[in-house]
This record gives sequence, structure tokens and C-alpha cells, in this order.
Amino acid sequence: MGRSNLIGNAIKHNSSVKKKVVISSQRKGEFFLFTVEDNGPGMAPKYHENIFQMFQILDAGDKFKNTGV
Repeated sequence: MGRSNLIGNAIKHNSSVKKKVVISSQRKGEFFLFTVEDNGPGMAPKYHENIFQMFQILDAGDKFKNTGV
């Protein structure tokens, strides 16, 4: 659920006229490292630890309907 939400948020919260989302993967031994990159406004570093916590949203007054999932 979180991965698709990460991609959806990269699109939904980007006000750029030319939205750009790049999804890539790289093999790291037995594992894969997946990266999602976009040209949106980003998040302040103080919120980075909350990115993958359930039911966390940055702004309760956000103009988008969010669940934090």
C-alpha cells in the first residue's frame, strides 16, 4: 500500500505544469533498492522520519483528501 501511495503523492502534490516521476530499481546483493524521484516541492527534512509511518499527514488543512496510509 505504501509504495503506491508514495507514487500517487508524487503526482498529487506536484503543482508543476510538467510533472515528472522517475521510478528505478537497483540490485543490491539479495535485495533490490527502489527509488522514486519527482520534481515536486519536496518535504522539509524534519518530516523525513514520518514518511513511512501509518496515518501521518503533514498538514491537516491540506487541500487534498489524505489518509496518511
